[in-house]
Amino acid sequence: MKYSNIAVKYHNNIAIVTLNRASKYNIMTTQTLNEICDIFSLFLNSPVKAVIIAGSGKAFCAGADISEMLKLDYNTAKIYSKEGHEALEFIENFPKPVIAALNGFVFGGGCELALACDFRIASADVKIGQPEIKLGIICGWGATQRLPKIIGKPKALRLIMSGDIISADEAEKIGLVDKVVSAENLIKEAIKLAENFTSKPFLALMEAKKAVVFGLNNIPAEGKNFEMECFANCFKTEDQKEGMKAFLEKRNAVFKDR
Repeated sequence: MKYSNIAVKYHNNIAIVTLNRASKYNIMTTQTLNEICDIFSLFLNSPVKAVIIAGSGKAFCAGADISEMLKLDYNTAKIYSKEGHEALEFIENFPKPVIAALNGFVFGGGCELALACDFRIASADVKIGQPEIKLGIICGWGATQRLPKIIGKPKALRLIMSGDIISADEAEKIGLVDKVVSAENLIKEAIKLAENFTSKPFLALMEAKKAVVFGLNNIPAEGKNFEMECFANCFKTEDQKEGMKAFLEKRNAVFKDR
């Protein structure tokens, strides 16, 4: 598939996917979502061990394409919302770490994309929020479900019901972003975080993410049962045996992702 709305480059085993419509502030069209899902599908069975999503120009993503949404009615709006949910659920459930490197404007659907990622690093110039209420609608791609889990119900309701846009520092204070860095260090810091994960035994790392994501979307009893399965899966790997032997032998483990 030829991509017109995203650009992809690699830093060793880390993929950097950049939303690449800077002149339009990287607004999120249906085509852009499809391109993101397509490249993520290719990453599944590839040497890629972590993915960074970034934005070109002055924005990470300034929201969904309002010109697309203006044409919707009740039935087509449900389809539009469903397609967005499916795309972001694919990213949320992606078995490898996904880091959002946020710059500039992070509004609406752009914020929802960031919420579907595992981690959010923001440059100091970030302005972020869910302003949909000011258009007479609500979030349609999962923010009403993900945002309360990340920052708690009261703070999530305030952002969603007011449509307020907040700064990077406030976003860090309430837990919406994990770290604020200078604009020039944004991608460097995202790569540094990704490298922390890619240096770990990767089969265990994927089991860890799988267990956490499952637990967040299911009742605690089911989450605990799923954790037991993921824990046991680790004992089918060579890395588990190597890691424990190395610990007992007081040496550095040599993991082979097997």
